[in-house]
Amino acid sequence: MRIYLDNCCFNRPFDDQKQIKVKLETEAKLSIQRQISDYTEWQQSLFEGLSVRELSDLATQNYKD
Repeated sequence: MRIYLDNCCFNRPFDDQKQIKVKLETEAKLSIQRQISDYTEWQQSLFEGLSVRELSDLATQNYKD
């Protein structure tokens, strides 16, 4: 089984936890991460490390082709 967790969820624990929505999303992400950590191998995205500008340029280039 594959579970996709985008970069936003990894940053969620660093957001303002005073908001109930943010707190619940943080708890959900951490719970999922704990439950699957023993059974999975983390894979990085092919695009990890690229800046937003680089991704935008790549998308624009592919759109023109």
